[in-house]
Amino acid sequence: YQQNMETQSDCYLIREGNCSWAKGGLNLLNGKATLTNREFSFSSMKFGQMGMVVLNKFTESGSEFVIPLSEVVEVVEAKQGLAKALEFHLKNGQSYKCSFRNFMKDTTDEWLVTIRTAVSNYKG
Repeated sequence: YQQNMETQSDCYLIREGNCSWAKGGLNLLNGKATLTNREFSFSSMKFGQMGMVVLNKFTESGSEFVIPLSEVVEVVEAKQGLAKALEFHLKNGQSYKCSFRNFMKDTTDEWLVTIRTAVSNYKG
């Protein structure tokens, strides 16, 4: 993914941060969300040797999904258990539900504004 960003000089980072993805049922993956002017992606993370709580260190274990902004129909507020979440609805009928936190602070509302702005500004 990083190599892809380097080869596309018109692709730039808008935001990245901690994210949880409801992969299905009770299967919740923690990881990192990355938003560029072209796509939203989620990469799952493994805890570092000292643990996330102590050092907040992650090692990337792989990209779980990438959503081109051109495929987003809408992003709506949703729930993931008791937590606020965002649900991405795509042109192909798929949907993805994610929640966003920075340590103990819920940043879902901030992400909603940022993602909607990126989608509306997308120029394919």
